[in-house]
Amino acid sequence: MEDCEGLARLCYLAGQGQSTRSIYDLLFDGPRGMTDERTAAMAAVLGARHVCWLHHAHFLVAEVDGRVAAALSGLDREQNRTRDFVAALRETGWTDGDLAAMQGRIGPVTSVEPRHPDGAWRIENVATFQEYRGRGLVGALLEEIVALGVERGHRVADLGCFISNEPAIRAYERVGFRVTEEFTDRDFEEIFGCPGMCRMTLEKKGQT
Repeated sequence: MEDCEGLARLCYLAGQGQSTRSIYDLLFDGPRGMTDERTAAMAAVLGARHVCWLHHAHFLVAEVDGRVAAALSGLDREQNRTRDFVAALRETGWTDGDLAAMQGRIGPVTSVEPRHPDGAWRIENVATFQEYRGRGLVGALLEEIVALGVERGHRVADLGCFISNEPAIRAYERVGFRVTEEFTDRDFEEIFGCPGMCRMTLEKKGQT
């Protein structure tokens, strides 16, 4: 994946939803917003030697005229281990102090992060750049990533979404996802202006 910088910007948008802040504002320190420093730090992890949940290997990308337009990722539980993320962060220069500071920032996010059941195919970081929206790119990517999960033996696909992000929820529902759980937190709402996150699930009946 050559354009990890473009993918980093899409991930930032995915973590923002309809809010003015992104989850990546808490994961990666610095002034809020899609700053060059933050996207560079994210791109470094996306292209790191250590493969973690935020690595380009897990992504499907839609391009328009040779440019990254939309993306999402799919992974299973074994590919979502915290120790792999920590290893990638250390590889890109993070210190013990940096890791501790991040841990202190992300509490409101982890408190509402959907709990994925064993065996679920996790879909994350779904986003399209504004100028490419309305072309069905995410819908096509969702169909493709769900099919990939089925090929790998996952009967259930799930994802997390901001409760207030109705356009995204409708897009997921068109593919067959349904809201199955909601998780709320006052601190999260204070930061993001949204009560919390919902878990959306799609079950491929008859598939193993």
